[in-house]
Amino acid sequence: MTTPPLWMPIADIAPDMHLGADLLDAAGQTILTAGSRLDARRLEELARQGIASLPVVPPDPAAGDPATAREKEIRRQLKRRFAQAGDNPASRALFQVLLTRQLGKAED
Repeated sequence: MTTPPLWMPIADIAPDMHLGADLLDAAGQTILTAGSRLDARRLEELARQGIASLPVVPPDPAAGDPATAREKEIRRQLKRRFAQAGDNPASRALFQVLLTRQLGKAED
């Protein structure tokens, strides 16, 4: 028995989730096949094309909260960007502001 895909707004999809059904354009051509991994770049690309929501494989309750996975991914990306900034109060404050802003985008 397979679980039907869950339709989610792109802003709520955590990187590394998987597409739950084939994604077709208006002409019926396949854009992405079911099971494709949705990384941050691909999600941004689809959003730029005007796609607001996608069918995703529902998260496994045992795997944890997708919001937590999204926060971990955002933290990883910010840590990479701040790697050369050093550990000082100003860089920590800026890191926190950017983290809060990125997490807030998912709630809009």
